Amino acid sequence: MSKIENIINTYNKIKNNLRFDGEYLNYFASILSTVNKNIINYDKIKYIRRFFSDRTAWHSSFRGTGLYTISIILSFEEDLDEKMEKIIEMEQELVSKNFRESSYLALASYILHKSKDNNVIEKFMDMYDVIHGKSDKITCEEDYPMIALIVYKNISGEILTSKYDDYFSVYKFVEVKSNDITQDMVIASIIFNNGINLNDNMMKEKIEAQYAILYPIFFNKTENTVKMLDIWEGKLEEHVELQLFMNGSFRRFLAMVLILQNNKEISNEDLEMLISLCILNFTKTQETSILSDLV
Repeated sequence: MSKIENIINTYNKIKNNLRFDGEYLNYFASILSTVNKNIINYDKIKYIRRFFSDRTAWHSSFRGTGLYTISIILSFEEDLDEKMEKIIEMEQELVSKNFRESSYLALASYILHKSKDNNVIEKFMDMYDVIHGKSDKITCEEDYPMIALIVYKNISGEILTSKYDDYFSVYKFVEVKSNDITQDMVIASIIFNNGINLNDNMMKEKIEAQYAILYPIFFNKTENTVKMLDIWEGKLEEHVELQLFMNGSFRRFLAMVLILQNNKEISNEDLEMLISLCILNFTKTQETSILSDLV
């Protein structure tokens, strides 16, 4: 069975069991099942969601999309109670430091709990201050997960400071819609790439905000990237099941993910966290669109 067929078959099962999560999160669960090469454990997901709901306030980060997202990620892991307690503690401490409750803070707390550093909260605050100092007008809650990744990957403030401006000035030449997207690409490059590789392939791409963080990683290697992307996107378009839901942007995102799975330079764990953030971005765009239609 091909990866695409596996994703479709898994998705069809998931949407019956997690139908209230919505299409994006159903595909997210299907993608993670493929990345982890493991089946979805619905009992675990229900247990995780109940655990967070029972132990946090109704307005906390662990409601709605934030809860749905991290419950799917955690369902592939063990020793859940200890991990969930730690994630809740992380989130509550960050809220006490005036970070905003949101699905992005839920994901950031999940990422931070994986760090073995005892000063992880302080480092998160320091890295946030560095980024905010560079671009106070665009840095917001949507940046929490990437800043958490900076901490988790042990990127120092010195490296962040020394590279940020140079990377930002280079990525401004790529056709992007806003400085927010440029910043996403800058941070992704600092975390995952040894240098900046602004090749012709990336220059020709239309950068999509929801998964801008994947572009520097995906196009860091110039060999056959566009050809592979077009081939996989073509394969996705052949499946009627995907055409019913996916627009071109999501198909290209999924094609990137399927290719990055075979990239030995990025671990499944890192890819999983990046995919999680992309899905949050897709769901937020969808929610914003629905709200604007209602106004």
